[in-house]
Parts: sequence; structure tokens; C-alpha cells
Amino acid sequence: MPNNSNIDFRTSQSYLLGFGQTPAPAAAAGTLNAQAARNLVLGRFNISPNLPADQIDGQVTALSVQGASILCSNQPCALRGFHTNLQMDENFIGVPLVQNGVASFTFAAQTTPSLVSAAIYADPWGASLGEPPSPDESGPSALNYAFGMGGGLVGGVAPANVITLQATALRACVLGRLYIGAINLAAVPPSHTLESACIVTSIQINSTEQLGSAVGAGVPLSAFALDAFSSMANLNQFVPMNGTVSITIQNNSGVGLNVSSHFFCNAS
Repeated sequence: MPNNSNIDFRTSQSYLLGFGQTPAPAAAAGTLNAQAARNLVLGRFNISPNLPADQIDGQVTALSVQGASILCSNQPCALRGFHTNLQMDENFIGVPLVQNGVASFTFAAQTTPSLVSAAIYADPWGASLGEPPSPDESGPSALNYAFGMGGGLVGGVAPANVITLQATALRACVLGRLYIGAINLAAVPPSHTLESACIVTSIQINSTEQLGSAVGAGVPLSAFALDAFSSMANLNQFVPMNGTVSITIQNNSGVGLNVSSHFFCNAS
């Protein structure tokens, strides 16, 4: 039988914060809100479109806690990169949400319209810690949750088979784990199965290369895919306010693919 030390950590209404689900009919875009019943610290964020994971695309264009954006670039994030299958522990918000406070996100550009639901794992904010600070009072780094890289269509035949995604930092941040997806929208149904034919040939911060090959050989996109997992995959590089980040991807599949990407951020 569990003793008190096993059950004291979480109290009532401090396990999962639900956003509900977008109303029927299925939509390509929408906004969902979650309201806290008590003071919480927000943890791992998961978005679940009503589609098989291999068919999900679209973007997260806004994400806020108590009205403060916790996205820190000028580009959107990849919707699929917040799926429940994501094997990245760095998907952790870490910002307090006060009782009756609201977390909100907006998604867009789903090729296959679907119902969308979402949740954030949470921990209680202990009374001994006093009143939880607002996101702004937590310090600028608390607002650095994800750094969107945007996306676009990359052709399947040279020279149109190379794309460079570029984003600008809205505030100083530290880039952590990277997600990249590439979906074949011409397939029925759409599929990510060809993304293994893509390689990442460059990752640059303010024009400084982060990949280690002396000959620019590139690395497989699958190293940054939905099910990729490695304790060594955390970039952990500082980006100043207005700094630029770019990722160059080469598509060798012979088929046009839509790529999308974002980083999760580390504490700074």
C-alpha cells in the first residue's frame, strides 16, 4: 500500500491540463484554450490531431500562457512536432499558470482537416512558494519554449531539391532539440515515409556552421524525426536577439515534399 511520500507530490487537479477538442466539422485551422483550476507549473505539451501520425502536417502559429507568447522566433512551428509520439523529453514548458489563467494555441494549414485536441502535463505550484509569477516576471528565458523554423515545399529533382529554412530570434534564447518533418502531400493519404530520403546539409547560427563534417556531407533527416531519440541530440547553442538560424535540407526522394521544423529551447 503506498505511503504518504508516494502520493504527496501531486494534489487534486494538477496532473493534466486539457484543451478539449475543436468542434466538428474537422477544420484545417483553429484555436484551443485551456483554463487552470488551480496554480500549476506547465510541463510536456502534446497536440493530437485525429489522424494517424504519418499523415499529420500543419503549423502551430501561436502559443501563449496568460497572454504571453512562449514562441521565440518569427516563424511557425511544425504541428506534428508536438505529437504524443514525439520522443523528446525537452518538450517541457516550465512556466507557471495561475488559477483561472489561460493557455492558448493556434494551429493552421492542416492539409487533411481533422479534429484537434491537446493537453499539457502539469505539476502543482506549492503554497510554500508564494504567489506564482506571471510569465513576464519569470524572466525572458521562461518565455523561450520553442523556436519555429517555418517550412516550405522542396522539389524532388535537382537543382530544386534543396530548401533553406530561416528564422530570426525575437529574444535571446538557447536552442535545444530539433524536430524536422517532410511529408509527401501528393500521396493518398499524405505520408512521411519518404523523409528518410532527405539529408540535412547545414545548420547555421548567424552564419556559423553547427554540423561537423569537413566536406559538407550532411546528416539524415531521420536524426531529427518524430521517433528520433538520443541524449546527444541537444544542440544547446545560444542565439542572440535578432540572431538568424538556418537549416538547409536536400530532398533525394525524387518527389516534392513539404518540410517543417522547430527547435525546443533550453533554459538560459
